[in-house]
Amino acid sequence: MVVENIMFFALGFFGAGLIGMVVGTAVWNRAVRLTKRRIEAATPVTLNEFRADKDKLRAVHAVEIRKLEIRNDMLREKLSSLVSLIDANGAEMDALKAERDEQYDAIGALQVREQELVARIRDLERDSAALAARVRQSDEGYVLPIHSGEKPEPVSAEQLSGDYRADVEDLLTALSIERQRNAFLEEQARMLLARLEKRKKGSIKDEAIALLRDTLAANDDPQSGARVALHQAETRISSAESRLNALLADASGEPVNGTGAGSSARHLAEDLSSAERLDALKTQVLALEAEARDAENSQHHQALRTKLGQIAAGVSALVYQEDAAEEEDLSESLFDKVLKFSDGSFDPEELEHGPADTAGPVSDRLVALRDMHVR
Repeated sequence: MVVENIMFFALGFFGAGLIGMVVGTAVWNRAVRLTKRRIEAATPVTLNEFRADKDKLRAVHAVEIRKLEIRNDMLREKLSSLVSLIDANGAEMDALKAERDEQYDAIGALQVREQELVARIRDLERDSAALAARVRQSDEGYVLPIHSGEKPEPVSAEQLSGDYRADVEDLLTALSIERQRNAFLEEQARMLLARLEKRKKGSIKDEAIALLRDTLAANDDPQSGARVALHQAETRISSAESRLNALLADASGEPVNGTGAGSSARHLAEDLSSAERLDALKTQVLALEAEARDAENSQHHQALRTKLGQIAAGVSALVYQEDAAEEEDLSESLFDKVLKFSDGSFDPEELEHGPADTAGPVSDRLVALRDMHVR
C-alpha cells in the first residue's frame, strides 16, 4: 500500500509538472508578444518616425527654452525695478538725512536765539528797573502811570514748552511788550529831565532878572549896585564850582547814563559860560564903581547910566541865551571847557583819586575881588 501511494504521488507530481509546463509556455509566449508589441509602439521603426520624434523633442525643448527666456526677462525687469526703487529710496534717505541735519542746525540756532532772547529780556528788565529808579530819584513824588497789565512776567527757561516756534513767538511777544514798556519809560524819563531842565532854566532866569532889577535900581548908587552884582556873581560862580565838583565826583565814581551825562554836561557848560559872562559884568561894575568915585558932573552920571544900560542889555542877552541853549552847536567838548575855565590847573589824573580840593583860580579871583572891594 505504501508503494502504491508513493507511485500515485509521483505520478500526480509529474502530471502537474507537465500541465504547468504547457500552461507556462503559453503564458510566456503571450507575455513576449505583448512586450514586443509595446516596445514596437514606443520605438520608431522608420526614418520618418525618427524625424518626427526628433522634431517633437526640439519643439518641446524650444517651448521650454522660450518659457525660461520669458521668465528670465520678467525677473530682469523686476530686478531693474527693484534697483531703481533702491536708488530712489537711497536718494530719499540722503534727502531725509540732509533735512535732519538742517533741522538739527535750526534747532541749535533756535536754542541759541532762545538764550539770547532770554538774556535780552533780563537785560531789558534790569534796564527798565534802573531807569525807573533813576526817574524816581530825579523827581521824587512823581508816580509813573504804568498799568499793571503792561508789565509782562519774565519768561524763564522752565516755562518753555519745548515747541521752538511757539517759544520763539512767546519770546518775541514778550520782547515787543518790553520794548514798548522801555520806550514808555524812556519817554517819561525825557519828560522828567525836561521838567528838571526847565526848572533849572527858570531858576537861572529868576536870578538873572533879580540881578538886572538890582542893577537898574542901583543906577543912582553905583557902589551898592556893584556890591549886589558882586554878590550875585559870587553866588553863580560858587554854583558853577559845585556843579563842577559833582561832575568830577560822578566821573571818579560809577558811570552814569548817556542822557543824564549829556544833560549834566550841557548844564555845566551853560553855567560856566554864565559864570564867565557874570565875571565880565562884575569887572564892568567894579570899573563903574571906580569911575563913580571920581564923577563930579551930570554928564558923567549920564555916561554911567548908559553903561549900566549896556550891562542890563548884557544880562538880558544872558537870560535869552538860556532859551536858545538847545539850538547852539556845542562843538567844544566839556573837557576843553573845564580846562578853559580852570586856567590849566585841571589835572585829569585827579579823577582816579576822587575830587580834589575845590580851591582854584575861581576862588582866588573871588578873594581878590573881596580884597579890592574892601580897599
